[in-house]
Amino acid sequence: MSGKPAPTVVAIAAAGTGGHIYPGLAVAQQLRRLEPGVGVVFLTTRRGLGRELLARAGEQVQVVEGQPAPFGLSWRLSWTVWAALRGTGQALGHLRRAGARAVLATGGYGSVPVALAARLAGIPVVWHEQNAWPGRATRLGGRLAQAVALGYEEAARHLAPSVRARARVVGNPVRAEIGAVSREEGARRLGLDPGRPTVLVVGASQGARRLNRAVVEAAGELARLEPAAQVLVSTGTAQFEEVADRLEGLWPGCRRDGAVRWGRLQVVPYLEDMAAALAACDLAVSRAGAISIAELTVQGVPMVLVPYPYAAEDHQRRNAQVAADRGAAVVVPDEELTGQRLVEVVRQLLQDEPRRRAMALASRSLGRPRAARELAEMVLAQALAGRASPAVAR
Repeated sequence: MSGKPAPTVVAIAAAGTGGHIYPGLAVAQQLRRLEPGVGVVFLTTRRGLGRELLARAGEQVQVVEGQPAPFGLSWRLSWTVWAALRGTGQALGHLRRAGARAVLATGGYGSVPVALAARLAGIPVVWHEQNAWPGRATRLGGRLAQAVALGYEEAARHLAPSVRARARVVGNPVRAEIGAVSREEGARRLGLDPGRPTVLVVGASQGARRLNRAVVEAAGELARLEPAAQVLVSTGTAQFEEVADRLEGLWPGCRRDGAVRWGRLQVVPYLEDMAAALAACDLAVSRAGAISIAELTVQGVPMVLVPYPYAAEDHQRRNAQVAADRGAAVVVPDEELTGQRLVEVVRQLLQDEPRRRAMALASRSLGRPRAARELAEMVLAQALAGRASPAVAR
């Protein structure tokens, strides 16, 4: 029998939107840098983007049952409880078969059954909360974890004292390539002119209907925006055809070859190369998801944030307010975003270079480029510590 020690295996619970999945991928990247040979297995749900994004990244994926909990009393609550119990059993099997030594839970409903399973198996858990206001999953899952990592220091004050005592602010993990691309290289990779101001409009991984509607309303002005700016819009794959059809109706002569182009406006379904887009842009119009903001601030991009009004517990508004309070963002409420308002705020910021420079400095001061590494170090420390302590808060 070989005396070579078994490799460390880390399980990462990541489900739902890109806001939970991309941090998991960023930490997996750092785990492999810190400990070559480490094993990583992702646990995700059938709902959401998990399986698609993780498979595209070439990761090992296992599926567990999970459903978001309804707000208030509802018959759906019984379905949520059943799914969580079933998911816990499935996760327990996956963790044992993988030989997991630690679990990273990236938050949300998909992390709860995995954290419960890890607690039953005596496997230490690191729970990560991305938002400035911790959600219901964190208020439960944080009690199951040996360590809690926070994306925002503002989140700590809303945690139970026993959870707060084990919490540490690390920021939100972003992929290593974010912030590592020059402006010229980013523009070249996207076919943009590096000599022109560039505006990026992006609605996170699934797109944003309100942003897309405003782009269509203002398309003619965006295509010839002064001072000679170019505008790159990512609609989200599911909404691209609808947006493209409406733009073609407005501009019969526009080019459509997997993207729609007219003047200095370019509309694409999805930005695979987000590192290049962030490097090339001078101003971003975005939803206020925690990971979107984290990527923008690592790059030091001035922001116009349009919080999604139906986000759980209004967490996007709270994230946006932190950025605005620090001088890094202008916040436009979702119901106020029209094509006219979009053009007005973008034009004002493009024409006020001193203000944009100040916003860029404030944005960069919020960025935490080492967040993924720090979180990976927390996970490895728990893996080395061995079995979970019975003293975890109840």
